[in-house]
Parts: sequence; C-alpha cells; structure tokens
Amino acid sequence: MIRLPLEQWHADDFTDPHATVRWPTVREALVHQPGAAAAAENCMGECRSLAEQLRQELCPPVPAESEGLETLCSACPGFVCWQCGTRPAPAAGVPCRTCGPVVLLTENQARQRLNWRVEQLAAATGIHGRRVNGIVNDSIGAKTRSGVSLAQLGVALTNVERWLEDPSSMPTGLPAPSSGDLDKLHGAELRKLLSTYVGPLAGALREPIPFVQKQLNDWMGAPSRAEATDEQLRDAIIQARAWIEDPDSYRAYTHPEPPEPGGLTAPMRTKNAVADFSCNLCAAPVMAGELIGRMPHPRQPYVPMAWLCAHCLFDRRDKPRLTDVLLRVFHHTFSGSTTTLLNTTEATVLLEALLTVPAAEDDEQLQEAITALRQGIDAPEPVMGLSYHPARAAVAALDTARLQEAAAGDAAVLAAVAQHLAEWQHNPQDIDQARYRNRTLWRQAVLESTLTPTVLSQRGGPFWV
Repeated sequence: MIRLPLEQWHADDFTDPHATVRWPTVREALVHQPGAAAAAENCMGECRSLAEQLRQELCPPVPAESEGLETLCSACPGFVCWQCGTRPAPAAGVPCRTCGPVVLLTENQARQRLNWRVEQLAAATGIHGRRVNGIVNDSIGAKTRSGVSLAQLGVALTNVERWLEDPSSMPTGLPAPSSGDLDKLHGAELRKLLSTYVGPLAGALREPIPFVQKQLNDWMGAPSRAEATDEQLRDAIIQARAWIEDPDSYRAYTHPEPPEPGGLTAPMRTKNAVADFSCNLCAAPVMAGELIGRMPHPRQPYVPMAWLCAHCLFDRRDKPRLTDVLLRVFHHTFSGSTTTLLNTTEATVLLEALLTVPAAEDDEQLQEAITALRQGIDAPEPVMGLSYHPARAAVAALDTARLQEAAAGDAAVLAAVAQHLAEWQHNPQDIDQARYRNRTLWRQAVLESTLTPTVLSQRGGPFWV
C-alpha cells in the first residue's frame, strides 16, 4: 500500500472558519500538455534544430525557410524548443518543459491559488465574490468546490485566469436578453425568466429567497409576480441583473440616505414614461417619454407612492407650488400628525396665498396660522411646524375665497383637501371611530367612503410628502 502524505486545508464554504479537512497531497500537472511526455520519452538526447545544423555546416537557410526549420529537430522526427534549442518540444512553436514548465500544485495550493484568483476577478469585474464563485463552480459543473478532483480545480483555475486576461469574457451564468428581446416576451415567459434570477440574487445578496422575491415585487410596484404587468416584469428582470452585478446598489435601495431637513430623499428609481398618465401625488399630466420615478418606501403609517412626475421627485420642496403645500397639509393630517412640517419656501408660498384672502379678524385660528408662518419664515431653523387647527383654518379660508389667480391644479387640490378635512371634522358618513385602532385607519375609512370622490380619495394614502 502506498501512503500519501497529508496536509491541512481550510474549508472554502466558510460554514465553520475553524474547520479543516485532511487531504492527500497529490502532485500532478493541473493543465495537461498533449505530447510533452512522449516528446521527452522519444528524445535521443541530441536536440538541435535543422536551422542550427545548416548554419554550422555553413549553409544557412534562406530567411523565408528559417522560421520553420528553427523548430524541426535534426536528430529525430520531432520538434525542438524554439527558446533554448536544446530540449524536445511537443509541437512546433511550443516551449519545452524547462522553458515553459507545467505548474505542479498540491490540493491545498490549487485551492488557495484559485480563491486568490477569484478575489482578483471579483475586483476586476465589480461583481460580488460570492457570485463569481458561483460562476466558477458552474463552469466545472459543480455546486461547490468541496471534494472536486484536482483535474476540475485545474479547469476552474484555467477558466479564471483566462477571464482575468479579459474580464468582459466571463459569463454571468444568467440569460442576458437585450431590451428588444425582452419586448418580445410576455406574461409567463417573463415570469419564468425572472425566476431564474431569484436564486443567484439571493446568493449574491446573502438574503433568503422569499425576502428577495418580496423586494423584487416592491421594486416593480406589484403585489406579486402573478399580478405584475409585462412592463413591471421587464423592470424587475433588468433590476435583478443590476443587483447581482453590484450588490452595493441593492443596499443603497434598501437603506437610502436620509434627506436634509426640509428637503427630499433621492428617488429609488427613475425611468421615462412609456405612456401618458398622471402623477400619483399631484395628479399633473405626464406625457410618454417624460422622466418619472418612485420614492423609497416610507415608515408606517405612510404607504408607498406609485410613479411621480419629475417635479414631485425633485422640486416639490425647493420650488413648491401651492398644490405641494396643500398636499403636505393633507397627508400629514391624514397620518394622524398634529403638525405639518414646512420649510421656509413652503411657508412663504402658503403665507402669500393667505395674504390674498380678505381679512377675517374674528378668525383666530387663521390669524394664528398667519402669525406662525411669519415666525417660521424669520426663524433660523430649516423647518417649522404648523399645528392642525391653524392649518385646517388656512385651507378653509383659501377654499372659501376661491382664489381667482390659482392654477387649475391648485384649485382642484384645494377643493379636495378642504372637502376631506371637513368630512373628518363632521363625519357625515357617521363612521364609528371606536371601531378603528387609530385615527389614520378611521380617516382611511372616511376617505374611501366619501360621498363625493376626489383625486385624493382615488389615490389614497397617507403618503410621506
């Protein structure tokens, strides 16, 4: 019996960082060189090229023939190494084993070198190392490299080093249909394609598959894949692939940077509208081809908004219209908040609108609103809080005055906000508030059962604005 020496090798699946496996130390060439052994075995020990022999006999070959004669052996029907000219080569233009030695690696060395190369490849491609390892394993037909043969490790190492020379040549292990190809797929075809991304995405993100499926549903704005439209499914396929290639972009999506006081957080995604529609927040019309987007998911009790126009995505806090301020009053009140937070610019827009309303000295709450807005504008803080009753009085005063200079959109939103605030105050539907856990749920019920549906009751909420 032949006893092989043993060496320790740390498991590469990282399930137990302190676990080791005892592997036999096997030394052999990882990359097979056809003919190398036969060339060495048949060598007569007098290697010299025909070109060199002719030169020594003072009959140098003509330049056109010398290139081929440099590799033909003068002592046997084989080939000579083109580098040293003194040892046998397996083929023309191939170095001998001394000039181009075959790397001999132990089991441990092969795995260590492969892991090191995978790290380099991950850095070169910008793809997460976990995903690169999966692609490497796929290339040798293995789910894990634990227990694979030395020959399989050789193939994997060869693949990785070839991909390192040209990182763009590395396969992603996933189908990569173009936008044109995606447009040709529909329904079940798109769902089947999306399902192929879920497992690799879960692996790259180190997240459970059910959680990843939920995140994809949230991304495309659909309760489930079964209920998603073709356009939503195409969006999810494109995004799943982007997250696999750059897991850090997924972290930015799930943990967005908090906004500056009085400002907006960055949209979680944007795209060009494929058809005409209206903004989910302000109801302004949006034409096909215009920029639209969705905001990050808010905290409870706020609910996610659907697609928004470019103004609501980027400018509603810095360049507010009266509609934007009215929507803040509505949704903050809708959520059960006792104050509406306004930045200085928003406070200025609301104050200017109130100053056009005929003076009502006996309306103490309206006067309180005007005073609070003036103080907030002059204060050094970036935001101010407008209390519930003064805010409701301001909306009622603007609605009663029916501002002549208000834009059509402002007038529609103003009428809707005034209507719903009045309904929540007087409860004309006589909905029992005691049946609901909080004011938000009760107001949601009043909004849904309103006798005069508005653009706000159709969109629901509350939205974090």
